[in-house]
Amino acid sequence: MWSVLSTLHISNCCATTKYVARNRYIKKIWNFIDTPVVKVLVGMRRVGKSVILKMLIDELIKNGAPPSHILYINKESLEFDDIKNYRHLYQYAKRYFAGNSNTSTEHTNREQHHNYIFVDEIQEIEEWEKAVASFSADQLGDVIISGSNANLLSTELATLLSGRYVEIPIHPLIQY
Repeated sequence: MWSVLSTLHISNCCATTKYVARNRYIKKIWNFIDTPVVKVLVGMRRVGKSVILKMLIDELIKNGAPPSHILYINKESLEFDDIKNYRHLYQYAKRYFAGNSNTSTEHTNREQHHNYIFVDEIQEIEEWEKAVASFSADQLGDVIISGSNANLLSTELATLLSGRYVEIPIHPLIQY
């Protein structure tokens, strides 16, 4: 599925672009896909968190997840500027997935289709921890988030999601 120096074309969330595959991270995160654990990608700005999220989306689609079951919110885009707080985030996701059936026979790779919620730069959303906890509690979707803020995993998040998240530190791409 992944080769060390391969590149992927990502055409769903943005214009088709070539990226260096970050296979180590993809494999690590993939182990937690479709589990009730919130995946939290943390790291400095410009280390590739957004690219890794897009590669995960690409892999989900390649493995049979319908694009309508994948929500990608990039808080650096003005398209999502209206999502200011946890209530807006939760309502946006509920509306996005309204009408999705959790089962389908059109894709043979997966018996059941889960919803996937990707939020890039989530720290830009006020009290986002409440929406993430609710996504998990209401089983709205598999949650994968990223952020640059050193305080992303605040005590409040640790309390709200106690034991239900995995932190994945992302480091800069090193050229050999």
